[in-house]
Amino acid sequence: MAKKNYHYSNVSRGLTGGMICAHCNKSIEDGDYRYYENPKAYITHHKSCCLGDPAWEEMDLDRAEKQRKWDGFVVDIKALMQKHGRGTASDLIMDIESIFDIDYCKY
Repeated sequence: MAKKNYHYSNVSRGLTGGMICAHCNKSIEDGDYRYYENPKAYITHHKSCCLGDPAWEEMDLDRAEKQRKWDGFVVDIKALMQKHGRGTASDLIMDIESIFDIDYCKY
């Protein structure tokens, strides 16, 4: 049997039609899921129906690391705002954007 080319997603990013888990035959309405395409259809699975897939652990670790970094960023910004005032902190952030030629508002 050929290796399936799984793609991983979350319902919060949108659904395409009524998705039914090929393992439990229940509708996929929330949370993470994976899918692959065969010649006739997209085959979908709830995350909970395929926990043995090692890609989930990697994705969970990646999410946890991104959340840890975000939490630290929020703490730093709050400290900056407390030290320099809300308006000054906002101005500093815009200055940083121009120095590094980035625009966080786009993301």
